[in-house]
Amino acid sequence: MDLSLTALLDELTTRLSTGPFRFRLIMQPVMAAIVGARDGIADAKSGTPPFILSLMCRRAVSRTCLKTAIRHLTVPVLIATVLDATVQYIMFGHIRPLSAVIFGTILMSLPYSLARELSNRIRSRRGIGRGQPVTQDNLDPDRE
Repeated sequence: MDLSLTALLDELTTRLSTGPFRFRLIMQPVMAAIVGARDGIADAKSGTPPFILSLMCRRAVSRTCLKTAIRHLTVPVLIATVLDATVQYIMFGHIRPLSAVIFGTILMSLPYSLARELSNRIRSRRGIGRGQPVTQDNLDPDRE
């Protein structure tokens, strides 16, 4: 088993381009984005600032945001990691655990974070959130 960086990159490109279970490269990020959008809308309704901004700038809020993200992403990241390890074993006859963990985590956490951030911003900019109750007037401002 070759542990060089070149071998790791070759295996990664093979898994992405020709391997079995390529459909997971679509489904896993989509599911993570759906969970992230749901959490971002909940953040906007409660008046919580956007996710990535909270993690970087606000210590008190960042811990709760990070705990929520970890709680919601634990099972999907584990599934992504196990699935990636399975694909490695089927394709190459061996498993690189660190590669599976990194790839599985990136595949789930990046779409989750971006979707949570964007859905919070979109929902907040529409005037909904920040402590305001959701009413029909908030949903359709042109309605008379």
